Amino acid sequence: MRRVFVAGTLAEAHLMLQLLGESGIRGKILNQYSQGGVGDLAATEVLPEVWVYRDDDETLARKVIKSYHRVDLEKVRVCKSCGESNPTTFELCWQCSGALEE
Repeated sequence: MRRVFVAGTLAEAHLMLQLLGESGIRGKILNQYSQGGVGDLAATEVLPEVWVYRDDDETLARKVIKSYHRVDLEKVRVCKSCGESNPTTFELCWQCSGALEE
């Protein structure tokens, strides 16, 4: 097994694991339940980590994760229902849950 990503939150770790799964890469999250140790342990020691099962998948996994983080955060999509700005990666408006058009 190889560690390919250290997430800031458990939600981010699950997102990365899902992206890897969509690319056919199997993996798991370690430190999933260790957030309660913050204070007794260093915060960096309890961050969720994404690991891939096969060493051969490490390179592809890192490419998938890197391409996700390359999203241009400057661009936004404006919701036609409420006028709220949303990142281009969103399909639904975070404010009103209205569908965002391409």
